Amino acid sequence: FRDSLSRKRAAEASVPQVLTEFVHGNSVDALLIIRGRAIVEANQPAVEMFGHDSADELVGLGPNDVFTPESAAEALEHVALREAGTPVGKTHTYDCIRKSGEVFRAEISVIHWPAEPSTALALVKDVTQREKTLRCLRKSEELYRTLANTMPGGMFLCDKNGKNMYVNERAADMTGYSVAELLEGQCFTHPDDTKARELHQRALKEGRPCGGYETRIVRKDGEMIWVTFSFQPILDEAGKPQGVNTVFKDITERRRADEALRNAHEELERAYRLQGDFVKNVTHEVRTPLTAVQGYARMILEGLAGPVTKEQEVLLKKLLAGSEHLLEIVESTLEIARFRSGRVLPEPTVCSPERIVDKALSSVLPQAKERQLQLNREWMTPACLGIYDEQKTTIILTNLLSNAVKFTESGSVDVIVRCDADGAEIVVADTGVGIPKEELTKIF
Repeated sequence: FRDSLSRKRAAEASVPQVLTEFVHGNSVDALLIIRGRAIVEANQPAVEMFGHDSADELVGLGPNDVFTPESAAEALEHVALREAGTPVGKTHTYDCIRKSGEVFRAEISVIHWPAEPSTALALVKDVTQREKTLRCLRKSEELYRTLANTMPGGMFLCDKNGKNMYVNERAADMTGYSVAELLEGQCFTHPDDTKARELHQRALKEGRPCGGYETRIVRKDGEMIWVTFSFQPILDEAGKPQGVNTVFKDITERRRADEALRNAHEELERAYRLQGDFVKNVTHEVRTPLTAVQGYARMILEGLAGPVTKEQEVLLKKLLAGSEHLLEIVESTLEIARFRSGRVLPEPTVCSPERIVDKALSSVLPQAKERQLQLNREWMTPACLGIYDEQKTTIILTNLLSNAVKFTESGSVDVIVRCDADGAEIVVADTGVGIPKEELTKIF
């Protein structure tokens, strides 16, 4: 009862005219005049902020009426300290209560009237939304820091003057420097590399991003590691750079793997070169005596060493045919070496498919006889001349016939030839197991 009576008396006491005129002027801010511990004047914005119907409803209310219990106790403590002459500041934030019971956050600035220390002007600002925004910003910043510190690479954030504003923990781990040292601008790029700094400056001054630049950095302990840098400018609404976000990742292991792969490739190339040289040397060594064998066989066949019987003539001709085929194999081996070196070119000449078929059949005839297989040649059209690489075509046909003989247990191997204006078609057919369908794409 006494507290209510004192509020009523405070409200009825005269308020300085200048304060009253100021409160009820054109201010858009909520203004209260407080005497002692009670409200004695309130303008319309204050009435609306506290959810009352008129200023009269606010007059006479004290801390326990407009604050939550916790904030009321805090406000009364501030009043007591101020009355005791202890500086407590002019602005505080409290949880206030509207007439409906809704709680809102308010920032209250109090200015005491010099002529009457018990009288004060209070400016009240609803900061509920502002504090919500600040909480959201703090959460967002906390999330950003969490993401930045858990990302696999190091990260720097600098302002438009190039001063580092933020460095994540991973950057400190990768460089060996502390976050504080890096914030102070500690340089860790390799002394020979100036391009990284140039790219950073380009992003900072011109707003041009750059990503994937690989270079070396030197850790605090002197160890050198490879990293890839990305520079992303931070632009304002006008598109002007206000800073740069720099991200770098450790790629040392990848670089080592690349180096090992390059070394392995070089070793493989060297092995191919040695193999090619060996093949060429061996084939040349074989070809020379083989040519001599052919020469002597022809001399004997021509009777230069004496008369030759019919049986000897047949055998000598087979010897010449076999040695000629063997010489072709030697040439083919050389051709493989050329293939690997990338120097193989077709050598078309005018020839007959009949000659190609005869040479291929004579090559596989001994194996066919051994397996008791019959070799058949069928001409569907008259033979015709054409322009082919005779040697390579003969090798292909011989390989097909060899496989046909090898995988045919009994029966026959047939060679069917068709000629027309566009060329010749040579078909190899056999009575063997054939080629599985899934393997056809590997052959043809």
